[in-house]
Amino acid sequence: MSVSTDYSRWMENLPENVRNEVPLHNLAIPGSHDSGTYKLRTDFAASPDAPGALTRWLRYPMVSRVVKCFMRRWSKCQRVSISDQLGAGVRYFDLRVAYKRRLQSPSDTISTEDFHLVHSLYGPRVSDVVDEVKNFLKEHPREVVLMDLNHFYMNQEDRHMQGEIHTSLIQYLGHQFSDVLRPAPGPGEQIPTLNELSEGNQQVIVIYRSGTRDDKIINGSSLQNKIKENKLWPGTWIESPWANTMDVTHCLGELEASAKNREGSIFHVFQAVLTPDADYIGPNCRCKCCGSVEADCADVINPQLMEWIKKDALKGSRGMIYITDFVDKPEDFVASVVSLNGQAK
Repeated sequence: MSVSTDYSRWMENLPENVRNEVPLHNLAIPGSHDSGTYKLRTDFAASPDAPGALTRWLRYPMVSRVVKCFMRRWSKCQRVSISDQLGAGVRYFDLRVAYKRRLQSPSDTISTEDFHLVHSLYGPRVSDVVDEVKNFLKEHPREVVLMDLNHFYMNQEDRHMQGEIHTSLIQYLGHQFSDVLRPAPGPGEQIPTLNELSEGNQQVIVIYRSGTRDDKIINGSSLQNKIKENKLWPGTWIESPWANTMDVTHCLGELEASAKNREGSIFHVFQAVLTPDADYIGPNCRCKCCGSVEADCADVINPQLMEWIKKDALKGSRGMIYITDFVDKPEDFVASVVSLNGQAK
């Protein structure tokens, strides 16, 4: 990912009054949508979130490879790795996770190596992404990263262990980031500023939305308690409206209205993404075989997002997380978002 200016330390380089006075959720933070889709595997089976209309074709060897290539074109939302995104200034990651038990693993054994990022196909292991984040933060001690685990999937044969699987992932994340995790605010507390985080050597906020609706009792403790015990944040600390449209004007208009009416004490995600569905792809399947999220979605909305940011449509409501597909297109995405912090409040 190429940028003309180094944004690997943009949080460190913010004016001292911004670092000291502005809570993290009121900063303009660049993020990526479906952050882990830069490396989707066509040599694996489809992931559990894949639409059934496509996976039914994978049982036929003659067409399976073609179908997976088609799926990858419409599932790949990023081109560059987590490390490169971090180096370019991305600080929020939208992570969809699936548990994929390896064939040689006993059915009752849960390994942290079996968690993958997914979007219809399996992507990088969660453990590899965790290592990339940890390595970056060691070299950039005044930067802060938000990891938002907001979807979780598993195959039908593993659902009888879903509580244990969630617990394994929660504990793994808590252990790996134990020295730099910021726990969720307690009653009466607010989201901290960058300087407050730096003073406590806290660089990571992990939001665990998957499983928060499943309050199944595990070893005498609910998933909510597991999240708290491991210093993760429940999904109540973030809102992420989704326009679910292929119309740019409708998308930006709906997101702008949501941002102006946001809950002011939690994180707000501005999802500047277009969403193709079966009605968009299906009727024109022959020509859409050559389409992709990049060509049909990112190349359409990203330039208009940049113009929208420059128009300063939100005025006093700029501080939030901005995400899009293919964050390297255009190259000034990070710079445009970070520049909004000149007026942060």
